Amino acid sequence: MSAAAVTVLAAAVLTGCSDGSDGSDKNSSRRSGGPAPDGLPGTDSASITFTPVDALSADQLKRTADRMRRRTELMHLSGAGVSVEDGHITVTARGDEADRLSGLGREGALDFRPVTAVVPASGSGASSPPAEVRRQLDALTCPAAPAKAPPEPSGPLLACAQDGQEKFALGPVAVRGSEVRDASASISPDSGGWQINVTFSAKGAKRFGDLTQKLAAEQPTGGNRLAIVLDGVVMSAPSVMSRIPGGKVQISGGFTRDKAEELAAAIGSGSLPTRLEGSEVTRPKG
Repeated sequence: MSAAAVTVLAAAVLTGCSDGSDGSDKNSSRRSGGPAPDGLPGTDSASITFTPVDALSADQLKRTADRMRRRTELMHLSGAGVSVEDGHITVTARGDEADRLSGLGREGALDFRPVTAVVPASGSGASSPPAEVRRQLDALTCPAAPAKAPPEPSGPLLACAQDGQEKFALGPVAVRGSEVRDASASISPDSGGWQINVTFSAKGAKRFGDLTQKLAAEQPTGGNRLAIVLDGVVMSAPSVMSRIPGGKVQISGGFTRDKAEELAAAIGSGSLPTRLEGSEVTRPKG
């Protein structure tokens, strides 16, 4: 596959921040503060209860609840509350935020992996990975069911694109989500669409710079795509054209405001110790 073809297939754009900012100061999302007055439409509370798939100790449950509180802050859920009772975590928020509550239970396991092969989910296309890899990708059904256990960081991974259009064979994790220091959502001054601003730790910045430099050198072979994987799903797989220094990048991919805030909250708060199963959201009556 040519480098040009790879660029066309990229579902998102990955850019570095050249001015030293993370892109969030001028255009960061802010919701109105405090609950709306009683009696107005949508002001009754909504709630959802999460149950850990795996048994958690009291300390793990507390840390999970703390991270979910952080997520409500990053998603600007005004007046949201998080409580723990009998091994369950319940989140309560304003009624007009009901549709956003289920996103709080996202595991939030973020990885950056090199793309080793990609085929269209439709099964047709010019890509010709090795026969065994092609067989494995053909057997992969998208969207894939949630994994029962996190993928092995040092091993390969088969994954679907979030839009269901492509299937990927990925190499081992090159940069882990634990190397991310902060994440936020903002409006891109270039495209006007919503983006996720990621800031790495010092160690993560070096690893990410080295990774992008290595991938950029693969442009002639078309092997310069980088997969940004969240909870086993490829959120985007942009082409890398040059080293991205500085440890600050922006990820854009046709996100809505709510989705950008949800993903930034999951990335910025750190992954949860286990997958959570959410109940049906209890919504305001009427």
